[in-house]
Amino acid sequence: MKRWLLWAAMVLAVSAHNHNHHHHHDLVVQDDHPGLAFNPVLHHPRSDVWVRADVILDPAQEQCSVVFRGPANPPRLDQDRLLTLPVVVEDGHLYAPHRRQDDRILFRLTEPDREKLDAAIEALCSSHNVVDEWDDGDFDVMDLKDKPEVIKLIDGGDPKNRIDVVLMGDGYTSKERDRFFDDMSRLIHDMWIGETFASVRPLFNIWAVYAPSAQSGIGVGGKPKDTTFGLYRDGTELRGIYCSKPQVARKICKLTGPHACDFPSLIANDEYYGGLGGEFTISTRSKTSGTVVLRHEMGHNFVNVGEEYDGGEVYSGCNAAHSLKDLKWAHWLTETGPVHEEENDLLLQKYPWYDLGKGPISFKFHSKGECKRWYLQMTASGVDTDGSMEVLLDGQPLEWKSTGILDRSTFTWTETEAPFSKGSHVLEVRQLTRPNKTAPIRQLCSLNLHEYADEPNYHFDDNTYVSAFPTFDINNRKSFRPTNEGCLMRNMTSSHFCSVCKEGLWIQFFKQISAIDKVDYTCSGDLTHFKLDLIPLAHLRPESERIDGEYYKIDWIRDGVHLDKYANLTDFSIIQEEGHGRWDVVVHFGTHEVRKDHGLLRFKETVHVHCKK
Repeated sequence: MKRWLLWAAMVLAVSAHNHNHHHHHDLVVQDDHPGLAFNPVLHHPRSDVWVRADVILDPAQEQCSVVFRGPANPPRLDQDRLLTLPVVVEDGHLYAPHRRQDDRILFRLTEPDREKLDAAIEALCSSHNVVDEWDDGDFDVMDLKDKPEVIKLIDGGDPKNRIDVVLMGDGYTSKERDRFFDDMSRLIHDMWIGETFASVRPLFNIWAVYAPSAQSGIGVGGKPKDTTFGLYRDGTELRGIYCSKPQVARKICKLTGPHACDFPSLIANDEYYGGLGGEFTISTRSKTSGTVVLRHEMGHNFVNVGEEYDGGEVYSGCNAAHSLKDLKWAHWLTETGPVHEEENDLLLQKYPWYDLGKGPISFKFHSKGECKRWYLQMTASGVDTDGSMEVLLDGQPLEWKSTGILDRSTFTWTETEAPFSKGSHVLEVRQLTRPNKTAPIRQLCSLNLHEYADEPNYHFDDNTYVSAFPTFDINNRKSFRPTNEGCLMRNMTSSHFCSVCKEGLWIQFFKQISAIDKVDYTCSGDLTHFKLDLIPLAHLRPESERIDGEYYKIDWIRDGVHLDKYANLTDFSIIQEEGHGRWDVVVHFGTHEVRKDHGLLRFKETVHVHCKK
């Protein structure tokens, strides 16, 4: 993999060298809010039309697959002209699938024109075979018996300057159209009207694409049904869901328009847990776990974040640190002064995916007997009654109550009065009654057992407390996360991000788009009229949706001179003789959800004004 990352660095270096003479720097203005960092960043004129390609490089197969081509906005940072993302395979893990990096890499290349993009792909792929899966292939959308229906359910603005999410249903027949749109409305409400993405909603367009399938539902046992995208499960267990027709999904996603297929998602017409990350975010219509999987996987796609739960493999990004000296969230710490590691021990970390119908399963663990608190989290599916299973700790039953559903559910036990004694202990799980023949198996999915030090050596109760909380990967190697259970990237039942990941959302989105939609002028009589269109944040939000602490700061500059009398105005007129020349408008967006903006919450546009009488 290092060889291919080196190739990526070479491609970026050569491409950047070829374009350096075209760049100019954003204007640096004095900031009235010194707590927010601002650094000048490379700026490409947004009037330029660039092009983008997503390329999956597979060294083992000696193949490069082009899975996306289309127009793109110029990246705000030059370094983002080439992005690399690990391709993950999914083993099923807690609620989210277990992300395991393989040798493939997904490259996203953005260049000023098609010729330079093709050259960058050629340099990246070297002598390997290039397969264009975006433009080639026999599938034609027009060949479908029932033509797809495309509806924009959240209209944030022009896709050229928005983040576009496309939800495409699979296994919905022509008689299930209403179910599809009801499901999409519910998922969107849960995430964009609800808490998860509410504050960044003005940055989004959300599309729903109804492409009727011949059969209802999705395949099992590795065999797809006759559905539009061919989604299927490997077996009958509630784990990963796979797409057998990715090229069909790519082409149908294109129906939203040339700029709109940013984040394609496939939603299975299935009642139970399952999903996948990667090129497509895959989830189900499940009312209990569909949103849970979708928002977590979209978190990975939207932000440079790694896992926060224990037992994974990918711990990187803004929410992961590998030493106390490397905390990327130091500016979010609840307490000032030296940082200490929150003290806890991981006693059990198991993902058995075990059919309890095969008999009891037990796990041995050892305690030092030094902690007064412990916390056990277990996920299981098919346990829809209180008599479905029994959980025993050292032979004594632990009280639990069924959620009343067959879908995958989370069960927790917290103990603060009866700590473990020093020595060995046994946790056992057993099935008490058999499931109905048509129901899923009773399956033990995951177990995590921790011991915790007392407050304040471990902040267990306050999930907004930001510190250095240990996380243990599949090989028991330790990294750190910002909060205890305060983020949906760890606690899948949560509907919100921690402050660190929420800041990462804003930063990542504003690497791709601008708060400025358009700046323009018109000449009328003796006057020149200026109009600035901004994404409706801060005071431009509907009054009922405004967020305390948000603001826009607007500076107008004519031929290098700041014009204070027009500060913070989006609409004004000026005498024509005073309006000729170069006008720069510099916009700063501020929010309490971002404490360190790296200059990415500053935006600039330029117009050259000349009115002819």
